[in-house]
Amino acid sequence: MQGIVFFGVHSFGENFWNTADILASLDCSEKLVAPLKRSSYSKIKTPTDWFDIRVVGKTVFDVLQDASGGDQQLYSRMLTKVFDGLLRGVADSGASFADAMAKLRTNSINIADEEYYLAFKTTTNWPDIDGILNIATPEELYQSALGCLRNAPVSEASYIARCERVFSKLIFHPKVGETMKRHGQANAGAKYSPARVQGICGFSHSVTDALSALNGVELQGKTSSQILDEVQNQSGFECSPQGKDKSNLKFKYNEGANEKELNCEFHIKIHKDNDAAATHFQDRIYFGFCGSDDEKKIFVAHIGKHL
Repeated sequence: MQGIVFFGVHSFGENFWNTADILASLDCSEKLVAPLKRSSYSKIKTPTDWFDIRVVGKTVFDVLQDASGGDQQLYSRMLTKVFDGLLRGVADSGASFADAMAKLRTNSINIADEEYYLAFKTTTNWPDIDGILNIATPEELYQSALGCLRNAPVSEASYIARCERVFSKLIFHPKVGETMKRHGQANAGAKYSPARVQGICGFSHSVTDALSALNGVELQGKTSSQILDEVQNQSGFECSPQGKDKSNLKFKYNEGANEKELNCEFHIKIHKDNDAAATHFQDRIYFGFCGSDDEKKIFVAHIGKHL
């Protein structure tokens, strides 16, 4: 599933239609768009007919023409800023502006097409579009991706594929997707019944919050204990080393061309499902630390039943 960030006539913000300094307004928009273009989990796209849409009775071309004062060189410069600067690398969505608005209003997460929809803004939200769908910064884009992981996990395969793109500081074991299928199952001797919805579709809220905490913690210059405390405080779940048998917590991973064995005794205790049921589950996320001193990462080995 991929994020589609629509760029349209409302992306310029209301001040664009009244400002005397159009070039400065375009520069501001270009600076905001630039980091969003580099996203590994979303794409900026334009409705096919976005430049024909009128705001306060004018199209974008009308505003640029008025601002140029008849100076064709200045008008040409403005067009270059829009199409060769601001919109460089931005794809045509193949949808009309009306279709884009309909997607944003009624179907912001489209599971069938494996897309979720957002609107790029500079200063003001798009009219009649939920404020949470209007984004201008990488952090807002990231939070939208987290929301989609929480609320539309779809399947273990879909969920982990997105996690690998969204969580840049985490490395996932190749079989993590399989381990997630066992979320909510009761171990032998467990004093609780299986979850109503098992697998990642029943535990996506807790797992996403925990992985986000792991991805957000600064690893450099900290002890393991300090890192675990931060993850616990951020996620709201207990985070600690495994207390008893650790013999089955060594996992193989590839570091460059070398295969290494990593101790993944650290775990986050996932104790609630998406239903927030009274049951206190005993699921776990097992992880370890890998990489060089100047570029440490977290290796997530297992997400599912307690090992």
